[in-house]
Amino acid sequence: TDAIENLAGLAGCPVEPLMNAAIVRKGGAAFTLRGQEMHKGTLRRARVMVCARCIAEDLDADASPWRASGRVQWLLYPIRTCRHHGVALSEIAHEDPRTRVHDFARCLAPSLVAIPRLADEAEAATPSPLEHYLL
Repeated sequence: TDAIENLAGLAGCPVEPLMNAAIVRKGGAAFTLRGQEMHKGTLRRARVMVCARCIAEDLDADASPWRASGRVQWLLYPIRTCRHHGVALSEIAHEDPRTRVHDFARCLAPSLVAIPRLADEAEAATPSPLEHYLL
């Protein structure tokens, strides 16, 4: 949490939004997200999943990968749908969790040209009761 507070200070932004999107290691296989403790197995690390419609909205008129934002909920293994758009998440990359998995823009870059197609082809999906609870 000290690192997040330092980052907020450097960026000149409030710490709360950063903390709400931070997965914090608590030791061993334990992590917390928004104050909820979870096991490492609930985190999706190698498969990079996105809502293509969310990414398309992020990119809008500029297809630069740094304009697109990963959502913390996409990192949770049980989350398979975008509640906002009502579509299934799409896998855009499969990374070695020891290398680029934390660099969302770099993972997304090779799929940028496919985002409009993925957004159009996204399958309608309804979040499960578990997804609603977790979200």
